[in-house]
Amino acid sequence: MDHPIDFFKPRPYRSLADLEAMKRLLSDGIQANGPGFYVHPGDIQWWLFYPPIGEDLMAHTWLWDDPAQAGQILAWMLVDPSWPSFELFVQPALFGSDLHTQMYLWAEGEALHLCRDDAKDLNKLWIAEGDSFQRAHLESRGYVETVADMFFVRSLAAPLPSLEVPGWTVRRCRGAGEVQPRARAQYGAFESTRPMEVYVQRFLRCMQSE
Repeated sequence: MDHPIDFFKPRPYRSLADLEAMKRLLSDGIQANGPGFYVHPGDIQWWLFYPPIGEDLMAHTWLWDDPAQAGQILAWMLVDPSWPSFELFVQPALFGSDLHTQMYLWAEGEALHLCRDDAKDLNKLWIAEGDSFQRAHLESRGYVETVADMFFVRSLAAPLPSLEVPGWTVRRCRGAGEVQPRARAQYGAFESTRPMEVYVQRFLRCMQSE
């Protein structure tokens, strides 16, 4: 970025073109290998097209368009009111900037606005262990660390070993034709009491998002 960009409010999520821009930002962040943690681009597809039952996370997703590059975004954020939690990801060149801080404050305010009346906490995930900027910002806002996840990385310089599971065949799902058994497997694993058709429709929606 050659010049500072003043803060401006983001716009709502609109289309699959937005989804692609959000995924590109995550890819850029991962490749930059900076202090911030960026989730896998596939995660956002899962979040938006397989949301918590009863939630429409697309309605709680906002993007900051890049005023200098059409079709590119500076950042995006998402709120899950059911938890409640919020996530914010910025272009690596903006990470730790004053604009990043202003975006954080806006995202937090929107998340608080969308919280249920009975919510007792507001959550923010995906903070890397060495990310001093986000840690300091969140602590200054009263957030405290509660749990820590382990994140593993494997180099792709050498090929992955072949996968063999004795007595089983591991393969990709063959698409919408297998949505019923795929949904039924998860339905049973989590012992859900929701209507089975709800799971089927969520899986089908996710499959058709490609």
